[in-house]
Amino acid sequence: TNAAIAGTKIAPDFGAQNIVTTGTLAAGATTLSNTLEVTGAADLNGDVDIDNTDTDIDSTNDISLDAGAASNFTTTTGALTLDGAGGLILQGNAAEVDVTTTGAVDINGAAITVDASAGISLDAAAASNITTSAGALTLDGAAGINIAGNNAEVDVTTTGAVDINGAAI
Repeated sequence: TNAAIAGTKIAPDFGAQNIVTTGTLAAGATTLSNTLEVTGAADLNGDVDIDNTDTDIDSTNDISLDAGAASNFTTTTGALTLDGAGGLILQGNAAEVDVTTTGAVDINGAAITVDASAGISLDAAAASNITTSAGALTLDGAAGINIAGNNAEVDVTTTGAVDINGAAI
């Protein structure tokens, strides 16, 4: 049978009783003091503010976070780890990809390839080096190689021979 409660002031106290409906449950401002379990799809419209100790999102499929404005993902302590089993893709979508830190930037990889459709500039505020642990270091410029000492010594040091080849020396 169907049951209905009519009235403008109802204050039910269900205690530990479960509330089950096969229809839609609509509520205004609601406080949950225990676990909220949702089976099936959950569609949240409006602002969602989650304040808690730990947040775990486990998905057996993909996760997509899309925003309509500039956004952030930050930690107040510890590192932020992004770990992609198939790699990690950072897309700037025709805008700058900016890595800014007051600490060191450490890039580790079996091989590092930088492909640029324009020039590459590496600028440092102190003495710097490029070192290989095996094999030769090759500098190959389509229009030549410029080495500038800027009014200081240009030093070529080797325990082997110095070989300079050119059409005109």
